[in-house]
Amino acid sequence: LRRLVERVRDLAPVEREPRPEPGAASLYQSVPFRQDTSYLAIGERTNANGSRKFREAMLEGRWDDCVEMAREQIREGAHLLDLCVDYVGRDGVADMRELAGRFATASTLPVVLDSTEVDVIRAGLEKLGGRAVINSVNYEDGDGPESRFARVTELAREHGAALIALTIDEEGQA
Repeated sequence: LRRLVERVRDLAPVEREPRPEPGAASLYQSVPFRQDTSYLAIGERTNANGSRKFREAMLEGRWDDCVEMAREQIREGAHLLDLCVDYVGRDGVADMRELAGRFATASTLPVVLDSTEVDVIRAGLEKLGGRAVINSVNYEDGDGPESRFARVTELAREHGAALIALTIDEEGQA
């Protein structure tokens, strides 16, 4: 080690200019937003509002079944996994912690956190490694400092998350 230190002592490190590619990442892989297949496939079957099978497994606490549904979408070629735990009467923060924590290690794909609740999104971001995506932000309740838009974009900045933005404001969809 001493010889190595003596040999490199007077060398200056090479200047680096990293150019990160826009994309999302899990702990295991990065997925660029620009896809060769011309579209970015987001697996939606891990969404409690869109999949009755997933919702029932979540409501019954069958977490391994929820993870298997994520794995099925990986095998079918999804690029990202949508994770939505929003369901009336449920503790969305607890459900998100449970499932995002499991998806973080059981799935190789990046996760799209899909919720209307800022605290639920925060819970997911705190459990996921890599670069998650937040679905979605819009101006539905305005753009003031206390708006959902401001709170979600602050979370995205804090956690390095990407955003899916929709063209909705107080008057509705564009």
